[in-house]
Parts: sequence; C-alpha cells; structure tokens
Amino acid sequence: MGPIVSAESSSTILPELPEKNKKMAVSALFMRKVLLPLKGTIHDFEAGDVAGLLSRELNAQAVVFSAKRPGVPQTEEQIRIIAKIKSRLEETFALEVKFIQIESGNPGDAILSEAKRGGYDYLVIGATVEDRASPLGKTGSYVFDNSPIPVVIAKYVKHAG
Repeated sequence: MGPIVSAESSSTILPELPEKNKKMAVSALFMRKVLLPLKGTIHDFEAGDVAGLLSRELNAQAVVFSAKRPGVPQTEEQIRIIAKIKSRLEETFALEVKFIQIESGNPGDAILSEAKRGGYDYLVIGATVEDRASPLGKTGSYVFDNSPIPVVIAKYVKHAG
C-alpha cells in the first residue's frame, strides 16, 4: 500500500506553503494523540508517567484533561498534582502538552465525549490496588467499559516508606 498522502497530493492541498512547512503540516494532519484524564489524586502520577512514555514512543501529543463538577472547586492539592504532572510531561518526557479543563455534571461522559471528538489514539487512566473491589473507581470503570478507543491502565502501587 502506498503512502496516505503523496508529495503530489500535499502540494495540491497546501500549495502556498514552502516545502518544509508542507511536510510539517501534512505530518500534523496525522499526529497521534494520547488522552490523559486526571482527577488530581496521587494515583494520577503513575498514569501520567505511562502516558508520557506512550506519547514519547508514538511521537504523540499528550492531552491532559480535567473534568470537574460545576460548583465544586478543585482543592489546592488537586490543582498542584495536575500542574506537576503536566510539567513532568513537558520537562521529563519532552512532550508537547495540551491542557483542557471543563465543567461537567458527569466527568465520565465528558471524558468519553472528548475521546470521541478529539481524534485520540489511546486513553490512559490510573488504577489503584488499594481498593480491590473497584480499582478504577466509578468514573474509571465507566470510561473503560464505554471507551471508543483503546484504554491503557496504569496501576498505582503504594510504595513502602
């Protein structure tokens, strides 16, 4: 099978751009994306590292997504954790990171909506062994069961110390 976009077709699509910019624009059309929904808990750090590794290996953009309930402010700790994970993705994994924060009455539906409309290749969620009955939590289980894209689960294990 031949290339998806040939040099001829990219010239037709992007005739006004210099050749270097055409190549960058064509590759951007096919850029891979990894969705990382975060709540702002300690379990999110493992998911952030897995999303970072996956994004780096795929040469993908990492998208940090936070859906909070209307009228319920995030705690300072949640804000700090999300900012630290975003910073780690940018600095440690050298990634382009996009941040999306919305208000939603149902964070699970908001995550699934973003997964459907955003053209993502993977969704990374965190799990914990601390709650054996529901390691993904209510929202994580709902997202896992209904995701239109592959879901990667990053298991958080509390380390001694």
